[in-house]
Amino acid sequence: KMRIGVMPQDENLDLELSVLENLVVYGRYFDMAKKKALPAAMELLRYVGLEAKARVNIRQLSGGMKRSLLLARALINDPALLILDEPTTGLDPHTRRSVWASLGDLKARNRTLVLTTHYMEEAECLCDRVAIMNAGKIIALDSPGRLSELHGGNLEEVYLKLTGRHLAD
Repeated sequence: KMRIGVMPQDENLDLELSVLENLVVYGRYFDMAKKKALPAAMELLRYVGLEAKARVNIRQLSGGMKRSLLLARALINDPALLILDEPTTGLDPHTRRSVWASLGDLKARNRTLVLTTHYMEEAECLCDRVAIMNAGKIIALDSPGRLSELHGGNLEEVYLKLTGRHLAD
């Protein structure tokens, strides 16, 4: 558990705490001493672009800022494996691309990312391998490029073909 970071789809931040306090308290779950957690938290706030909001209460953050804070919180223990459940749901295009850049950076630093998403563009952009699921079962597993090559079209079209779903005319 110490090597895993999780970014849930639903926001579950402590609304009574500041941005910085949320990270420091979460670091304690990983037995991080406060004097270690505090600089790690500040570095993560810089990483996700929230350094200026460190002392702000969670309730004052936008939805995109909360998603960014959830990513920072998932990284507080410097995990080797990062599990992200719909990390960009509800984000504006600019913030979504910012999260993508952060995830690309983590991937380049040899972090293993497990990502669930309904955004096929996101899967094409970020994933080395994609599992397409239907009714709780994996129906295809390969690289985005190989899936497109095998089934024709972009990843969204492949998903629609393999699940038997069609766009409304």
